[in-house]
Amino acid sequence: MFATLLTGAFIAISFSAPPGPVAMETVRRGLRGGFRPALNVQLGSIIGDSAWFLAALIGLGPLVQANPGRLWLIGNEMDRPVYQDDMTPEMYAQAYHEAYTFIKGLDPTARVGIGGVIQPTPVRLQYLDRILAAYQTAYGVRMPIDVWNTHVYILREVKNEWGASIPPGIDVITGTVYTVPQSVDAAIFAGLITELRSWLKARGYQHTPLIVTEYGVLFPQWFLQSEGVTTAQIEQFLGEVIHYLNSAQDRALGYPPDNYRLVQQAALYSLDDDSTDEDGYYRWGGFLHQSTPLYTQTAIGAQYNSLLAALPPQIDLIAVHAQTDPGVLIVQPGESITTVVSVWIGNGGNTSSGVPAAVRFRDVSGGQIRWTWEADVSPLDGCGQQRVVSFTWPNLAIGAHVLQIEVNPNRYLEETLYHNNALTLTLVVGTHALYLPVHSR
Repeated sequence: MFATLLTGAFIAISFSAPPGPVAMETVRRGLRGGFRPALNVQLGSIIGDSAWFLAALIGLGPLVQANPGRLWLIGNEMDRPVYQDDMTPEMYAQAYHEAYTFIKGLDPTARVGIGGVIQPTPVRLQYLDRILAAYQTAYGVRMPIDVWNTHVYILREVKNEWGASIPPGIDVITGTVYTVPQSVDAAIFAGLITELRSWLKARGYQHTPLIVTEYGVLFPQWFLQSEGVTTAQIEQFLGEVIHYLNSAQDRALGYPPDNYRLVQQAALYSLDDDSTDEDGYYRWGGFLHQSTPLYTQTAIGAQYNSLLAALPPQIDLIAVHAQTDPGVLIVQPGESITTVVSVWIGNGGNTSSGVPAAVRFRDVSGGQIRWTWEADVSPLDGCGQQRVVSFTWPNLAIGAHVLQIEVNPNRYLEETLYHNNALTLTLVVGTHALYLPVHSR
């Protein structure tokens, strides 16, 4: 054990000492606050990296292996100086890479998501751009993100002041300066989600699920009331936001496996964070019940419970898209080719399908049914979860081949929608291919 501790400390010091993200952060803190904050960065890095080394050996590794297929979120509010993870974009890109490769090395089926920024405002999208660029520069590939994650609060952005402040490494004094009453404005909330989805699409992440791991009424009620916000406004905000999260769709921006909804899952903050300051005032609002016996439900908890109870259970199986491997089907005259057809099936409802569903493949080339083959897809949870069904299609001759694919073709499962259950894939087997350059931004 002592040797392990020494090894971890050596690795931590070797990372902290040379020029790099930690050294840059040390200089930044030193210029802002003097010797002690700079020293704390070095000590924190050494202690933290030593702890990470031990966790990787005796903690995180067994957790990952014992929980295959789970979602792991790397960090929390790394954009918030002092009070949260407080990481420059370059530091976070490196930390994400190390965590991602470690987790995927132990469990290739695991999903890894980015940490949530406080709110997807322009200054924080700039921060995320810096993270993506740092990752691309350091590792030569686009940052691999299985799930995009964000928090959605509506807080003022002024450097070194209360609220969300300014992300580390972003050289501005102010971002978006919201007022306290705007923190319960559902239209602003919806605008932030739309802007984030637009940003994701522009960077090639539209086909990645988006989860909101924190949202709600962050300020305590006594403070909101002192700023002129009424209980009725708080209740209206919560109701409109929950409705929006459950229903907002956009075919240009949304996630296709979830019927183009903008958000796949969301969690209200908080369940029971009823902590108080030194004067006995609640620090935060929006908690659903007290944290100690008798765990009394709050007024917001009662409203939240009634809003969720009113949401009807829905199953919505979707044939999302299909592709072949190989994708280009070229043969010599007189020859045939074999390809593997894969189709992605999703559930855009809010309820698990519960039982396997049939997926039917039909060759309808030439306008007639030539053959039919069926397979089962395992039960799908809602909120856009998807699975892949594949089969081998042998002996494809030169010419066009039309494949109809339909999930739940006999409607044994009752669904909310059926019009999105089918798609058609046309395969062309040729003798020559013309390759053209592709330009993308």
